[in-house]
Amino acid sequence: MGFPFATSPRRNRVGSVIAFLLVFLLPALSRAGVNQWSNIGPYAPGGVVRAIAADIAAPGTLYAATDGGIFKSLDAGTSWGAVNAGLTGFTVYTLASDPSTSGTLYAGTNAGVFKTTNGGNAWFAQTTGLTGASVRSLAIDPVNPRQIYAGTLSNGVFLSSDGGGSWAAMNAGLSSGDVRSVVIDPSTPSTVYAGTSAGVSRSIDSAATWSTVFTVGGAIRVLAIDPSSPATIYAGTDGAIAGSGVFKSTNGGTSWANASAGLGGLSVLSISVDPQMAAHVFASTQGAGIFATQDGGSSWQLLSGSPQTIGVVVADPVGSNVYAGGSNGFFRSPDQGLHWNSQFVAFTTLTVNAILADPSSQPTTLYAGVTSPGVPGGGVYKTRNSGATWSASGSGLPNVAVQVLGSGTGSNPPLLAGTAGSGVYRSADEGASWVAVNSGLGSQNIHALGWGGGRVYVGTNSGLYWSDDNGGTWTAGGAALSSLTIFALAVDGSAPLTVYAGTQNGVYKSTDGGVTFDSSSVGLPASFSIVTLAVDPTTTATIYAGTFSNGGGVGVYRSDDGGANWSAMNGGIESLAVTALTTDPAGAFVFAGTPVGVFRAARGGTSWTPVSNGLTEQVVTSLAVDPRSPSTVYAGTLGNSVFESVFSAALGSCSGGPSTLCLNGNRFRVEVDWRAENNGTSGTGMAVPLASDTGAFWFFSSGNVELVIKVVDGRTLNGSFWVFYGALSDVSYTITVTDTVTGAMKVYENAQGQLASVADTSAFPQSLNTSAESLFQRPSSSVGVGSPGLAASVPEVRTGFSTDAATGNCVADATSLCLNGNRFRVRVTWFAIHSNAGGDGQALPLTGDSGSFWFFSSGNLELNIKVVDGRAVNSHFWAFYGALSDVQYTITVTDTQTGAQRVYFNPQGRLASVADTSAF
Repeated sequence: MGFPFATSPRRNRVGSVIAFLLVFLLPALSRAGVNQWSNIGPYAPGGVVRAIAADIAAPGTLYAATDGGIFKSLDAGTSWGAVNAGLTGFTVYTLASDPSTSGTLYAGTNAGVFKTTNGGNAWFAQTTGLTGASVRSLAIDPVNPRQIYAGTLSNGVFLSSDGGGSWAAMNAGLSSGDVRSVVIDPSTPSTVYAGTSAGVSRSIDSAATWSTVFTVGGAIRVLAIDPSSPATIYAGTDGAIAGSGVFKSTNGGTSWANASAGLGGLSVLSISVDPQMAAHVFASTQGAGIFATQDGGSSWQLLSGSPQTIGVVVADPVGSNVYAGGSNGFFRSPDQGLHWNSQFVAFTTLTVNAILADPSSQPTTLYAGVTSPGVPGGGVYKTRNSGATWSASGSGLPNVAVQVLGSGTGSNPPLLAGTAGSGVYRSADEGASWVAVNSGLGSQNIHALGWGGGRVYVGTNSGLYWSDDNGGTWTAGGAALSSLTIFALAVDGSAPLTVYAGTQNGVYKSTDGGVTFDSSSVGLPASFSIVTLAVDPTTTATIYAGTFSNGGGVGVYRSDDGGANWSAMNGGIESLAVTALTTDPAGAFVFAGTPVGVFRAARGGTSWTPVSNGLTEQVVTSLAVDPRSPSTVYAGTLGNSVFESVFSAALGSCSGGPSTLCLNGNRFRVEVDWRAENNGTSGTGMAVPLASDTGAFWFFSSGNVELVIKVVDGRTLNGSFWVFYGALSDVSYTITVTDTVTGAMKVYENAQGQLASVADTSAFPQSLNTSAESLFQRPSSSVGVGSPGLAASVPEVRTGFSTDAATGNCVADATSLCLNGNRFRVRVTWFAIHSNAGGDGQALPLTGDSGSFWFFSSGNLELNIKVVDGRAVNSHFWAFYGALSDVQYTITVTDTQTGAQRVYFNPQGRLASVADTSAF
């Protein structure tokens, strides 16, 4: 019989019905839509669920700590998404949510403490002074949330007083360095308790000193404080001692009593005091399920149907749910433990290195070659129903990463799987069983597979090998490749003995089935590695190469003459590594996978359109087009499995013109109308393209830029495209930005007399299903507004004089703009505090009076400035600038005729437009 919580006033029948409907409807909502991605698996538990944290300020928002990283749910655990960006320790032991700031959390991992301030969108290591990487417990001071305690595996307790920025060991008098649990008295935060392998220690001076207040001859696994009566403390033991179970103190740890009636001598792994009903307490045990008490531990009852081994149990702080996690995943009870719902497959923790659509007549069968992130291993997963359900494929296949998948030859072609370190495996029964086929292979690390005619090719760490018997025996390929790592292979479908190999030294080509190879890299930069290749299926002389370089400048190169010559086709992806390429069967489109999503280009085109709507994991590791349904594309991702999308024949596309800017891969159309209300004139802004994401408009004269605007892809941070603009004019204007893919439109109005810099970081949210979009919290937009003379958000301005500068003529270089007849030299230095990066702004001249600077990428302008001659009005030269960035920067403008200088300093976090009409 279940524990009788059904009569509790907290039980909410309407909420239960809604939860049921969500569970019923979500599978239908998750299927792919037109021009949008949906996650289809394969699903796998995220290892042991070690901790669960609820965001008090956002009901239904949960975080789960697993052996595969951190996951987030916005619907009380019905669906989850990985939120691991920046995380380097994937075994996560504990989570702590800041009670005063929604979205701020700390994670204790096998690599120390990590912090997020945006709901898991990005994590940053917080380990300064923290020795001993394994952090098992975290506690946040409820009065001063910047004060955090960390309990470690072997180095005791550490304290941070600056929100995790730095840590200090606080172990004087501590009974043991093995700290399993740390809790804080909410009424007196200077009182802290630590559960260790030697008992309970207490500090009354914020961990400066400790004293032992309880020992039971064994380890204390968990401590919990009753928030309504903080002198009441529960301690759970490890089960290895007589009288194991729960112990309780009602006087702040001074004395303790056994409170285990009904529990027996069980190992207690977790305790949670119901924050809304103090006498209700939950305890999870090793192998016996979850127990609960309604009388503060005087008696316990097993919750019938509860999962057996649960490492963590948590009562919802605002609702009737109880959450639990353990070696079998995540569980939820909507009625305080009366009934339990298993969410065993809640976490998608697999990196998909390869996707193969079944080459036979089975239209719904897919295979995925995977790596298990955070832990060694991998394998092959298979679905027969387009991702509705998956199963691990294959006896005989070792637990290693599967890096490539391919189909052999013949009437019933076998499957081939290339692994990381274990060679090639073959299956003749659709993945049910596998055998190693490595005879003749000189390397067991397989990076690429290709096949044509009756021959199969593999690319390894030591060159290329080919087989004419589906891997039964392998022969080394051309000697030119023997010392090279082959990252990619592509075979000409119309001439199966023509093979292209991508290496760290460019592309090599064979026309005799891999027996000999010649370099085929004219036009490819020598420093680029070729990591993916694709041959146009209908025009096989056209080959696409995806590149990677530590020095930047990567993207896609195309050859239209069978690899003899190559040229860049990088519009919109100039600075991106391209990790996957595929074409549709007709060759009309080519798709590119990158670290920031998927892009699509038309055959013969030179620019790319982002097509990542709904792709909640942006790092794309593999791509495949369904040969039986050419509009269906699959994307394998880093840690979030496979996504599916059905693409329409043509996406929206912007066509530029004299008054139209086309930005971000020609996806966004930007137009401006202006009105000078003081003299009654008006007109249309004239467009000046500057970079793929950035452009400008002039109103009165082509030499005098008035407005600069950029549209950038911020979906990896908050699921939206962002719009920034900086004004060099205070006339009235209207900016209209249109997303030509979705038809969405944003209109920005500027009133006469206002000088504005605007950052709209939620301009175009890419919401394809509610649960996917809302996994990301959007930061607030930032707006700086000024007026003629000097902006309202005025930066620090310094006036100086430099005799060295008085040369009378500016000489432009990579970091210097020369404006207004080369009289004024402009330089910028910048510093991004959060990333501890900085440097000199890189100059981009626009007109005689105007120019721009970029900081991070040449396609992303950050600052625009002009110096104009206003002496006819007030006897001064005027300096205007408009910011598209809120990092810290210093602008130095020097009059090279007089040596006079003006220095404008902008602090981090300020987005400014400035008009200094008395600059010189």
